[in-house]
Amino acid sequence: MGSVQRRDEHIIKLVGRNIKKYRDKKGLTQQELADMIDLDKNLYGQVSKMERGVVNTTISMLAILARALKIEITDLLKEDNP
Repeated sequence: MGSVQRRDEHIIKLVGRNIKKYRDKKGLTQQELADMIDLDKNLYGQVSKMERGVVNTTISMLAILARALKIEITDLLKEDNP
């Protein structure tokens, strides 16, 4: 039997790039975004990890990020965002 791939590195990195792009467009630091989404102070580095594609974040967290950035959740999944 073949193994099942549990992570899609391409989409994880794509989402990370899009988080960073929209955060930069809003002029927010990683810490400011973490504060906006009420991320535990001990976990503020999670924004950095998401942007670098180190962590495979949850759909719930993507929805929270999208609301904070005032974008659609689908914008985080698009290859070519304007």
